[in-house]
Amino acid sequence: MCWDENALLDNLQCYFDTIEAQKSSRIVGDVIISVSLSCPPTGEQFQLDLTPFFERYKSAHKTKDATDTPPEEQEENIANA
Repeated sequence: MCWDENALLDNLQCYFDTIEAQKSSRIVGDVIISVSLSCPPTGEQFQLDLTPFFERYKSAHKTKDATDTPPEEQEENIANA
């Protein structure tokens, strides 16, 4: 492949965006927990740090969770923890 690093990252982000958009609402948490790249025929494998790709989803879920729960219930949940 003759892509530069930014094109590869954009392409990978597109895959993750599509997977996240198609995730069932019944699934709680992350759908993808790890990714590795294989480089045949050498057999080399590379683990990818997914943090940059999923930070926006995690912050979006936290914001949504916080706004879905009434403030008094949030306080009650904190008090019971």
